Amino acid sequence: MLVLRVRVGDAGYRDPSGYPVPETKFEGKGPAQLFHDGKVVQATWSKDGLTGQIELSTKKGELSVPAGRVWIELVPQGTGDVTWSK
Repeated sequence: MLVLRVRVGDAGYRDPSGYPVPETKFEGKGPAQLFHDGKVVQATWSKDGLTGQIELSTKKGELSVPAGRVWIELVPQGTGDVTWSK
């Protein structure tokens, strides 16, 4: 699983109940976590614009996601929570 922390803003309209609709701001950069093989790797993601490619890096350099099916979870920065245990 790949967790990307993203900014969330107001989409500019309301749902049928009158509540503001959130909009994910999936561009720029932010913290990331890669969960694989019983471990978690702390990283940073970056994406140049809406059509840009996602790039992952750690303090040691580029981070590659292992081959196979990968769940990607976009979690709001500051308000989202991720818990993990072995």
